[in-house]
Amino acid sequence: MKICILHTADALEDPIDPVLDQIENALREGGHETGRLVVDDSVQPLVTSFTSSPPDL
Repeated sequence: MKICILHTADALEDPIDPVLDQIENALREGGHETGRLVVDDSVQPLVTSFTSSPPDL
């Protein structure tokens, strides 16, 4: 299953939020494909990403 992990931009600032890697690793160990997407107050990048490469979840 393709799963998109949504997070805010501040999760990538130093120090990078370790939970992102923990979630991604757990999903991959479960056999899932993962991707990450930064979300903010602009919905268009989210719509564009999901339209061009829709996740299953």
